[in-house]
Parts: sequence; C-alpha cells; structure tokens
Amino acid sequence: MADDDPAQPRSDAYAQVYFMKVRNRLEPQNPSAFKEFVTTLGHFQSSSCSTLELYKKMESVLKDHPDLMEEFVLFLNPEAAAQCGVQFQHFLYVRMREFFAKLKIHFKESPSQLKRTLKTLQQIETSPSPNINDIKNAILPLLKGNAHLTQGFLQLFLDDPPLPSDAGDFEDVNMDTIDSGDEFEHVHLREATAQSKENESKSGKRAARYLFEVFVLSVNWLSSQYLELAEVPSLEEFGRKIAGMSGDHRTVIKGSPSQYVKLNVGGSLHYTTIGTLTKHDTMLRAMFSGRMEVLTDSEGWILIDRCGKHFGIILNFLRDGSAPLPESPRETAELLAEAKYYCVAELVNACENALKRRERERDVEPACRVPLVTSAREEQMLISTSAKPVVKLLINRHNNKYSYTSASDDNLLKNLELFDKLSLRFSGRVLFLKDVIGSQEICLWSFFGHGKKVAEVCCTSIVYATDKKHTKVEFPEARIYEETLNILLYEHRPGPDADLMQATSTAKDFSGIISKAFIKVLAESDEQEVVREIQEFYADYFAIGPHLFSLNLENPIHGMEWIPSSLQRSVQGVVSVLLSLKKNPIIRYQNFSFLARRLAESIRDTILKESSLFHFQRGEGVPLLLILDRRCDPITPLLNQVCKKIVDGAYR
Repeated sequence: MADDDPAQPRSDAYAQVYFMKVRNRLEPQNPSAFKEFVTTLGHFQSSSCSTLELYKKMESVLKDHPDLMEEFVLFLNPEAAAQCGVQFQHFLYVRMREFFAKLKIHFKESPSQLKRTLKTLQQIETSPSPNINDIKNAILPLLKGNAHLTQGFLQLFLDDPPLPSDAGDFEDVNMDTIDSGDEFEHVHLREATAQSKENESKSGKRAARYLFEVFVLSVNWLSSQYLELAEVPSLEEFGRKIAGMSGDHRTVIKGSPSQYVKLNVGGSLHYTTIGTLTKHDTMLRAMFSGRMEVLTDSEGWILIDRCGKHFGIILNFLRDGSAPLPESPRETAELLAEAKYYCVAELVNACENALKRRERERDVEPACRVPLVTSAREEQMLISTSAKPVVKLLINRHNNKYSYTSASDDNLLKNLELFDKLSLRFSGRVLFLKDVIGSQEICLWSFFGHGKKVAEVCCTSIVYATDKKHTKVEFPEARIYEETLNILLYEHRPGPDADLMQATSTAKDFSGIISKAFIKVLAESDEQEVVREIQEFYADYFAIGPHLFSLNLENPIHGMEWIPSSLQRSVQGVVSVLLSLKKNPIIRYQNFSFLARRLAESIRDTILKESSLFHFQRGEGVPLLLILDRRCDPITPLLNQVCKKIVDGAYR
C-alpha cells in the first residue's frame, strides 16, 4: 500500500495510503470528482479557505463514499473537528490510534498475533449483524489478559458503564436542607425497542469496521518496519503532500539570476539558471519572473508539457544569442514550432529564413561545371592547384588515321554518358576535366590524387585488318566506377576527422580504463601517425584526504533511478580507485536499496569484463567494497564493527 522507501517520513506514508485509496475509488468511476479532490486540497495550503469550508467541499466531493469522509476526519485537529461537527468521530479515531500504538508495542516481537487479531475482525466485519459484545468476546481473549491493553480496548466503547470505583462502599455526604415544594422527581425510562437494538447493531458494525480499517493499515505498515500509524500529518501538510503525489502543484518561481532551476520538458531534463531563462523577452521570462504560475512535481522539477527534443537548442539560443540550426528541414520546422510557443522572436526569424533559403535551393536544379582542357599547361595547372581528386576523360573522335565502326561509336557515347552522370553526382567532391586535344588515344580515363596520377583506364584498341586499321572502343563500366570511388580516398577533408577529434580531445583524460574499440578508432583515425604512445593512469577521481575521495557528482539520481551518465561515471571512478589501490574486493551492498544494487552489479560486470587488469592476489585480508545508501541509516553500522551478523543480515 505504500512504497518501501526508507527515507519516506511516516506522515508521508499515511497521506499516501489515503491518497491511493481515494484514487482507486474515484478515478475509475468519477475522474472529475478525483480531480476536484486533488485541486481542492492542493490549493488549500496557499488560499484563504477555512478548514470548515474545506470540510464542506470534501463532503460534496466524497458524498457517495462516507467511509472515505470518515477517514478524512483523521487529518483534522481537535479544534477543527469541533468546528466541523465531527468531534465525536475524531475522538474515536484518536482513541483507536492510541490503542493500536499500545498493541504494537506489546506485540512487537510477535506480529502473528496482530494478524490473528485482523483475521478475527474480518470475520466479525463480514457477519450480518455484529454488535459490541461480539467484538469484545472475540478480541479480549487475544489480549492475553494484559490489563493495560484491556483497559485501552474497552475505552473504545463509550456505551459501557464506568469501571468500579476504587473508593470504599460508603461515603458520608452532608447535604443542606432546601425548602422545596417538590419532594419527588418523576423519571420515565423507556424500554428497549427494535429500533434501539438496530441502532446498537449499526453501532457495533461501525466500530468493527473502524477497527478493521485500522488493523488493515497497521498490519501492512508493520511489514515495512519503519511506519507508525500514530503519525498523521496536519491538514495543511496533507494538502502539500497530495499536491506532490498528484503532480498538480502550482507555485510561483522568482529568484536571483544565478539561482538554478530544474526543468522537465516532456521527459527531457535540463538544469539552468533563472538568468538564462529571463534574459530575453519570452514566455519563459514570464514563467520565471513571478508573473505566471508553474507546475512542479514532488521532487521540485518544473514541468513543461512540450516536446523536449529541441529545448536544448532554445536554451543555447537564450544563453548565447545564437545556436546552430538543424540540417534537416523537418527538424527546423519542429524547432520553429517550439520557438513560436515560447515566443522567442529572434529564433523564429532565424528558422523561417533558413526554411526559405532551403526552399529556394531545392527549386534550383543540380548543375556542375566541367572545365574543357585546351592545353597541356592548363591541364597541369588545374590538377596541381585542385584541392579535390581529379578525373579526366580524354576524347578524340577526329583522328583520321583510323576508321570507326558503329559498335565503337556506341561504346564511346556510353563513356560520355557515364562521365556526365559521375560529374553530376560527385561534382562537390571531385574535379572532372574533359580533354579534347590529346592525339594518342581515342578514349582514356585518368585519375589524379594530390596532383599525381594514381590510375588509368584505356578504352581503345586498334584492330589490324588486311586492307585498313579499325578502332575498337570498349566500355569497362565497372572498372571506371571502381577507380572513381577509390579516388575519393584522396579527397581533401575540410576539417579533422570526427573520430580523431574525439580521440585527441579525450587523450588527456585517459585516467581510467580505455576500451579496445576506442583504441581501434584512435589508430584508424591517426593517418599522420602523430600518436606515439598510450598510457593508462588510474586516477579518475579527486582525492580529498588519505581516506576520502570524491567523484564531483551533484545530482546523480532522478527520482528512484540512476541517471545513466552518472551511473557510468560512478562505476568508472570506483573502478579507478580499486585499480590505483590494487584491490580486487568482495562487493557487498544494502539488499533493499535498488540504487546500491545497480551500482554493485555494474562494478562487478566491469571487473569481470576487465579481468586481466584485476590480477592482484587477495592474500589473507580480503578487501571489502561496502556500498551504503545514504537515504537509509548508515550511522549504526559505522559506529560499530561491521560484524558477520550485520553483513549477512543487511548486506549481501
């Protein structure tokens, strides 16, 4: 019924149990009533609404669920209960909570006794007409004759006569003589009717149900080992907790420009300053300058119901005044929609101009310029000064020394057509030249890289006949395609390779384990062989003292989950510490902490994956890596020796 969170306050758990009960009852049947319930309680803490007005509103919302309304009385204080006319119900609940507290203390070592009591109450509650005597006869034997518990239990039933007085049998009382005309007083006692018996049955059933509800909550909470039914939050605190549980809590954000805020934009998490958000006149300035209410969850994240895909670009634009736009027109259109929503006028103009420019570029048909070589000097200048690879096609159909056949002319046209296709496709990466002055060959492909000829494909040959010479033109299409693609290897890159940039930018950070895949990428990217040596120094942490180090992680978790980058950083730091100390430890963690278990498993997997590095001998004293969750109580195991019983019981 409540999340097993050791850091959760007991009053939070009580509020959560009641909230989940109301949600399960109202949300499937009447969602509007549940929304009104959450809104009314969430706004009570910040409005001038009185407790009586709130109680009247709750009566209207929960009119079809009187049992939920009766349990709502628990959140009132005695003065508020008297104002609302439910002082008697509030008094009964207080008595029952006090009795349960006594019962729990007495049966602390035997929770089965509580379960037996619960089972007994279940049988009474489901019976057709339970009365007070049935409850007493069933529960009193389970109290094992304990006078303290028996007295507390009997105090729940106000219809019982008072217990016998401890005074003597007689008491002398002096009464003054009063001269009164009436010597007697007539008192009429009505006999018990069927209606009164029915009321007694209803009273007994109500008492049984009250006790049943209390024990249902109690036994479930007892298994959590840290909850107490006796702690119930105040009405104002209950409103804050309900707002946090439902995520429907509105507040006003206003602070200094250097104050950081946490943003949850459609599931995308961002961390920035109020100064960045209020730097330009946008909707975000209105949200974070106190002019608008913002929606927050229970963990303080400010919720914005928009897609967070491009919110990082918007933040960069607000911070720097400019930001690179996406290459895709579709993503630019998405960014334009987000910029219009947040009223970022300058970014809207930039996106619209980019879309218009790309629209104009799309309307222009692709074209390329192919220089026509007219001299050997011109050819040499073009090849030597070009930063691109060069493909040259020599065509000389006007050589009168030879005769031509129809098949030769057809293949010659195919070579020209292929040259045009390649020039249109690769004109941005390759310089294509056409030579019409050569006299040695009829059709010849030449490929140049860095100013030097690297390949050549001759497509003509001479066939000698008895009477005349014929020219044969071939069309080796596959060979030409292959050489064209090979020439791209000599393409001049406009900037450093991305993989090489990543390798060189992180080379100074080789303070942990380097993967073999990363070394392979580094070796393939180092075309100039500038990297001579790679060393690993296991110091991927900051040593504060001889027995203390830090990984400099401010917010490693979100809710109850690790942030993936923070988990990876934590694993790298801990593994670096183990390698620098030359320790191959046994890993133990708190069994009921999901975060500790996740970290321990990740460290174990890394040690197994890099087993060749952890070849240290453990010797007699086996090192122990103990992972504690700071949300729990780490003081007790740290003040005492971590003996085998504690380790085996709380850790594994």
